[in-house]
Amino acid sequence: LQLWPDLDLDSQRMVASGRGDYLEVVDMSTGERLWGHTVTPEGTGVEEFEITNALISDGGEYVIAGHRWFAIPDGLPPEELSRSAGVHMWDARTGELVERFDLGPCGAALVALAEPYAAVKTLAGRAEEPTCEWEAAQDLPLELLDLRTGERELLAERSVWIHRLGWGAAFSSDGRYLAFDDWDAGDDGGVVITDMRTGKRSVLEPDGDRDEWGWGVRALNADGSLLLYGDLPMQVWDVDTGELVASFEEHGGDRLFGRFASDGSAWCSTGGGGGRRPLGAGA
Repeated sequence: LQLWPDLDLDSQRMVASGRGDYLEVVDMSTGERLWGHTVTPEGTGVEEFEITNALISDGGEYVIAGHRWFAIPDGLPPEELSRSAGVHMWDARTGELVERFDLGPCGAALVALAEPYAAVKTLAGRAEEPTCEWEAAQDLPLELLDLRTGERELLAERSVWIHRLGWGAAFSSDGRYLAFDDWDAGDDGGVVITDMRTGKRSVLEPDGDRDEWGWGVRALNADGSLLLYGDLPMQVWDVDTGELVASFEEHGGDRLFGRFASDGSAWCSTGGGGGRRPLGAGA
């Protein structure tokens, strides 16, 4: 079971998905459930299907979520398999489906969002695609999906993938910069920082263990100057200078979540071993 929560910029609405196949939007001022959907076809369930990340768009107008199959259910026609997965966009107020993007029969994991783009991971072209065996993949293609046109751009052929954990790419809060893991960048893999306005790219190569648990873009601060990165340990890096700003290993277990404050002055993280950790970005 994964729970994926997100708030709009004014903290008026919260979207949360749980039980693998259920998603709802709640009014934060009243606690009222505005709408909810169970998104799997009848006769299938969470053993085969999961919503992987549900986010509210920057303007608060849409809820966008990635849906993927872990296995192909018996008796489900191929057209239904594809129709149930992919990236879905709903009206945040009414729950009406606005658009659905078909990204292949196994669907997609939504990793990051900054209108009009979504960063998604798929099984496109991989040996695991015919059976939707996401757990067997050590790395995955990372794509940029244009939510206006449906056009897809391959960002990285081999981006870090840790099953059911939604990291590996992040936008700055103004949407100008995108950071993502690329095992083929730099001398030994690294983080690609892309200016979405100019297309200019640079590569940051954080020090440390580069096995699957040592990787992981978590977040960019508001102006894209600081990167929250990694798992064992979790670190803050200066994007311009390539210098390590902060590092800690104080959680009791794996780090599951990390985010900067809106003004970039602090960041927080949660860990699987319990507890949460707030820390000044310059500490």
